[in-house]
Amino acid sequence: MEHFLDSRQLAAILEINVRQLNYKVQIKDVPEPDMVIGRTRLWKRTSVKTYLHELEQSIQRKVKKLGDKHA
Repeated sequence: MEHFLDSRQLAAILEINVRQLNYKVQIKDVPEPDMVIGRTRLWKRTSVKTYLHELEQSIQRKVKKLGDKHA
């Protein structure tokens, strides 16, 4: 069975508040929820793991670029 995270849980993982998460969803800075029930947005844990992995890779590429420019 797939496990889901609500906005409060996802915000805690991202170390931001729910208001900031809502803004990030609005500007497409985080993935769209996998499911919406009424006003409750839910993300699959697997979707969040994939997003965090891609985010980490993106940051590593940017850090590498910075290092290459200063080498």
